Amino acid sequence: MSISTSISKPNEHNYLTWAIEAKDFLKHLNVWRVVDGSEIIPRPPTALAASGSTTTPTAPNPLDPSYDLQPQSTDASYLTRFDNFLRDWRTYHNNYEEANGTICALLEPSICSRYKDDKFDDPKV
Repeated sequence: MSISTSISKPNEHNYLTWAIEAKDFLKHLNVWRVVDGSEIIPRPPTALAASGSTTTPTAPNPLDPSYDLQPQSTDASYLTRFDNFLRDWRTYHNNYEEANGTICALLEPSICSRYKDDKFDDPKV
């Protein structure tokens, strides 16, 4: 990801300035809500099972690029909710990826490689 910005890479002297500028830049890109947690991971809709009980699928993991939940019902109302969920999930996932990629691009390469470590692969961290 190539980002053209005048934000200096963070160091021991400018971290607070960098953090404010990075936050403003992420807000400009409309992905800050993923970082601060106010944009929540969409939950799949519940489906009515043949027995009359409801089934609630597990919430998707934003770190899973292969996430591909299948509808659990053929009911038209459910399929509409499911389509809305998939749209919201893709939007969230794209915002998540853009936030992570932007933060990494604003860091020095050595820090970025540590930032990409699995335990830090969450923009909130």
